[in-house]
Amino acid sequence: MDQIYVAHNLFRNSELIQDQHQDLITEMINKIRSSITLKKDSSPLYQNARQSKTDKKLSAELFIQSMNYDQTPIILTNDTDFYPLIGISMRLLGSPTFLPYNKGFRGAMFKNPPLIGMPYENMFRITILETDGIEEPFRIKSIPSFQSEQIKERISDLWIQFYKIEQNSNLPYHNHSLFHQ
Repeated sequence: MDQIYVAHNLFRNSELIQDQHQDLITEMINKIRSSITLKKDSSPLYQNARQSKTDKKLSAELFIQSMNYDQTPIILTNDTDFYPLIGISMRLLGSPTFLPYNKGFRGAMFKNPPLIGMPYENMFRITILETDGIEEPFRIKSIPSFQSEQIKERISDLWIQFYKIEQNSNLPYHNHSLFHQ
């Protein structure tokens, strides 16, 4: 019975770490999104529409899935906003500016970049997001450099938190390999 209890606690701790990581990545995406337009404003199209956090959480979940599993995550959607949301976020969050704290993220994006599937003639057209921009230093070119620096500093703080959570977890089956390459 003790082994079941230990296994259950390990599983719950793993879920907690994954939730904390997803929250941090969602916050990073929010910081990027607050400075540039990554989504179209759909409020004029839908009466009583309010800004949904679902797209950002789904994007963060794709990144987490890419990092924690040896598979390429995919989202099937009609929403074209996912291209810039995931693509630009991946490029900026994967910047070498944040090394060594984002090393696992970078490794995962090169090995398992998220895929986006869009309906096309009764099928899905799958797009692999490019990882070319990940090698560039962090800079949001469409805003003043001082604002870009402020966002970079906040994202850097979040990556450090992310890294510390990973380093402090003693879970034997949690995928540490991406963080210690």
